[in-house]
Amino acid sequence: MTARQLAVHGLSYVGLPAAAMFVEAGLDVNAKAVDSINAYRPHIVKPGLDAALQRVVEAGKLRAALEPEPTEVHVITLSTSFKDEHVPYLSYIEPAAQRIRRAVT
Repeated sequence: MTARQLAVHGLSYVGLPAAAMFVEAGLDVNAKAVDSINAYRPHIVKPGLDAALQRVVEAGKLRAALEPEPTEVHVITLSTSFKDEHVPYLSYIEPAAQRIRRAVT
């Protein structure tokens, strides 16, 4: 298997537009979102995203998946809201980091 150049983890309002512009792999834990992205149907609304998504998926430049593959760079675009005392809430970040670790080891 050849390594992809870049993977975006979290295909929502930040990650999906970024993935549509410059990556080969997009990861999300939402199977419905992954399926709709691979069928050229974005699950979020952003101007111009449907055309960009169709272009890159049809060209084989973007494939959404539930688990990461070997990749040179992983970008995490998941929510990091704050809990008490301005401590970041990492409940989305930690599982993504664990999936990345399994993919690169």
